[in-house]
Amino acid sequence: MKQPPFLILVSLVALTVLSLNMFLPALADMAEEFGVAYGTMSLAVGGYLALTAVLQLVLGPLSDRVGRRPVVLAGLTVFTLASVGCAMAETAQSFLAW
Repeated sequence: MKQPPFLILVSLVALTVLSLNMFLPALADMAEEFGVAYGTMSLAVGGYLALTAVLQLVLGPLSDRVGRRPVVLAGLTVFTLASVGCAMAETAQSFLAW
């Protein structure tokens, strides 16, 4: 089986850290824009980290069973849809849900 290029693997790992570091500095502005407390918006950070940790436990064994490629492609699809949902969110609640 052909190995994926190293740059693709590094990019996939960096995507997790990059997405968190992109919205973290904007939390105060987002809280102001949505009209909620900073603490409410900071739930996004904890939720993101908790969900990432739980998904590691689920997707690791799943990728062993069905293969890495389908799991990575499904994960990228969900990540893209959630990112679009967050960008289009009109309330803090919908942002946190996405």
